[in-house]
Amino acid sequence: MKQTDERQISDDSLSKVSLGSLTTLSVHPYQGELGSEEGGGSELLAVGHQHYEAGEFAAAAAALMAAQVAYETEANDLGRVRALYQLSLALYAQGDYEQAVVTAQAALELAVSLAEPQLTAQLLGHLGNAYRHQDNYDAAITVQQQSLQSFRNLQDSAGVVAALNNLGLAYRAKGDLRYAIEMQQQALRIAKQAGDRYTESQILKNIGNAYYGLGEYDKAMKYYEQRLVASRELGDQRGEAQILRNLCNAARAGWRAGAGDHL
Repeated sequence: MKQTDERQISDDSLSKVSLGSLTTLSVHPYQGELGSEEGGGSELLAVGHQHYEAGEFAAAAAALMAAQVAYETEANDLGRVRALYQLSLALYAQGDYEQAVVTAQAALELAVSLAEPQLTAQLLGHLGNAYRHQDNYDAAITVQQQSLQSFRNLQDSAGVVAALNNLGLAYRAKGDLRYAIEMQQQALRIAKQAGDRYTESQILKNIGNAYYGLGEYDKAMKYYEQRLVASRELGDQRGEAQILRNLCNAARAGWRAGAGDHL
């Protein structure tokens, strides 16, 4: 994507801004046109967004901090939510998960108070990913479940796919690989129905990784091979190279396991 959200991070999570363009699974965190609001907050938000898209996360964070202050001065609470959300994404991208959590929590509280269900659902998913990176798996699972229910209430299939995938990642991180696979297979079915080949390819890799973690290398290779086909269809050379490495690792691990069985 050159879309907003966590896709730019070396992370297997999906965000509700990636199923529409999907891949910020294309609704983006702002939910409106960047220039639709007047004043300093809107201008700073646009600057922060541009830096974020360019991968300049420190510069993005600085602009977005200024944007949320400007929105506060303007008494524009919805603008503050958007600035705080994007700021949390920039902090997450820099690996500052503690501040990403604090900022996302502040944005979430505001979004709930403003009765903004779409932003609330997105923020819950993002917060869950940040909790997972802090190894706070129970909290991650709780808020991802809330995000999933919120997206279901909104009848937002892109959001449901993202939430199921990210919930699976939280379960996998906790060590519950079977349940992780169950969640991500649900996500995969919906992505296939939507014809979202990019998201489908991401989930195929995640399921393959879970089977690899279980030591079920034949099943891992099955999903990796499907991901390889998808990567080639999409012209995703980076993804193709990555999955070829995964296939080699799974084949090697399977051979070693088989050889060990005969010792």
